Amino acid sequence: MPAPAEIEAKEAGVRGTMGEPKAHACHTWDHSITLEKLRNDICQFVDDRGWHKFHTPRNLLLALVGEVGEVSEIFQWKGEVDNDLTGFSQEERTHLGEELSDVLFYLLRLADVCKIDLGVAAGRKLLRNQEKYPVSKSSDDLGEEAAATTTGQVAEPAMAQPGGWDREITLESLKGGIRGFAEERGWHKFQTPRNLLLALVGEVGEVSEIFQWKGEVDNDLTGFSQEERTHLGEELSDVLFYLLRLADVCKIDLGVAAGRKLLRNQEKYPVAKCYGRSTKYNKL
Repeated sequence: MPAPAEIEAKEAGVRGTMGEPKAHACHTWDHSITLEKLRNDICQFVDDRGWHKFHTPRNLLLALVGEVGEVSEIFQWKGEVDNDLTGFSQEERTHLGEELSDVLFYLLRLADVCKIDLGVAAGRKLLRNQEKYPVSKSSDDLGEEAAATTTGQVAEPAMAQPGGWDREITLESLKGGIRGFAEERGWHKFQTPRNLLLALVGEVGEVSEIFQWKGEVDNDLTGFSQEERTHLGEELSDVLFYLLRLADVCKIDLGVAAGRKLLRNQEKYPVAKCYGRSTKYNKL
């Protein structure tokens, strides 16, 4: 399976040894890690290894599904797990950070090849969610969403610009917005690690529904309507929301964990051995 790109440790805010799980102090993540920086470095890593031909939308979606499955394996026999991950060893906490990072990598890569600025799409979807779940109607309750307040017009898709994605949107700012959204509605008691993981699985399923009967899809999403492109951006955003929220409640700084995993991938997939090949690292 082609791996994603690497970023320099200093740019990812990596500190400490590679084997240490990265829990966020005072519930704050590294403020310097932007979605655009991660996207760009992943793209460069793929380009260096000649992997673009493998990175079609449906291939990447299946890779994303696989990585969510690997996160599920960590929790599957644990029963209910508290937010402190009581009973998890250091090795398990590190492993969780790595697998969440892999989900992030494929999510960003899928959005990138589909030319969707995921940061912009996520910002728009969060605003829509605020309308759908007003605090006065949804506080302390996870019932049906409120009646739509939009005009019924199809929103513009958050298509990426030639210069890249929005450079100001960080993982920390998105994580903070999602946490604030949950706090305002009293949803903390529902957002346990396993509940959030199941929500994440469900949202990846909704992305899959968009592609399931399309056959192979090119990176320009030829044949997709504006409504379908907007819908894809919204569903990818929902995956991002639950991924960030799961990392947050598990006290894992996903940006720093991703930086460490990206460096590991660089070692596992040296260009000289894997250029133009989709072989897994242990079979190179």
